[in-house]
Amino acid sequence: MAETHTAQQGAVTVHWQDAAPAGGALGGLPFIFMMIGVFYFVLIRPQQKERKQHESFVAALQKGQRIVTRSGLHGRIDAVGETTVDVEIADKVRVTVDKMSVARSGES
Repeated sequence: MAETHTAQQGAVTVHWQDAAPAGGALGGLPFIFMMIGVFYFVLIRPQQKERKQHESFVAALQKGQRIVTRSGLHGRIDAVGETTVDVEIADKVRVTVDKMSVARSGES
C-alpha cells in the first residue's frame, strides 16, 4: 500500500505519499491491439475493397463504353491498350489516358 510521510519545517507541514504501484509492463497492450483492429476495419479494409472493385472495373473496359476520368473528362472509349485507353471526347478528337485514371462509367 501507499506509505504516508509527514515532515514539519517551521510553520509549514508537508505531506507526501509514495507513487501508486504501476500496472504491469503489458497493461496497455490490449488497448493497442484494439486500436489496430479498429483502424483495420474502419480504414484499411474498405480502402482495399474499393481498390479491388476499381481494378476489376478497369480490367473490363471495352470499346464504345462511356467513361469519366478522375479529372472530370467525359468521353467514349475508342481503343483499349494494355495500360492506356484512347478516349473520344468530341468528333474526331481523341486523347490517350492511363487506365487507372478512369474513375467511373459515364452511364449514370
